[in-house]
Amino acid sequence: MALLKKHLSCLLWPLFIIISIFTITFFTTAAPSATNTDKGTAEAAALLTWKASLSNHSQSLLSSWIRSSPCNWNGIFCDNTSSAGVYKIDLGSLGLSGTLDKLNFSSFPSLLNLTLRNNLLYGSIPSQIGGLSQLTYLDLSYNRLSGVGVLPP
Repeated sequence: MALLKKHLSCLLWPLFIIISIFTITFFTTAAPSATNTDKGTAEAAALLTWKASLSNHSQSLLSSWIRSSPCNWNGIFCDNTSSAGVYKIDLGSLGLSGTLDKLNFSSFPSLLNLTLRNNLLYGSIPSQIGGLSQLTYLDLSYNRLSGVGVLPP
């Protein structure tokens, strides 16, 4: 009987380890963190507020912007392997018309690339754009923008 208990415990121990590893892996990768969810919500709200400030024609060009996750929207790119959220906004050459005044740049702390070139954007470049400390590429060319806010180095 003692020999059977010993063999049984030797067989069950590896099974316990495998189940534990699977459980830990599943629950840490399957469920999004509250921080990632909150960030996605803030990014979506910022983009939807900006969309609403654009011309009616421009709003129709952004028709995919209706769900809660901006990662599924045209022109919006997210890092799904981490909690970074939106890292790239590429809305170049769409014919968007409006200003940047209602775009809350502080909602995008992980933004690396912002491309809004060749649109019909007008008004001044908001100084808020200077708060994008991670930004490595900015293209606002071929618009009717004036003035320069404090741009990140």
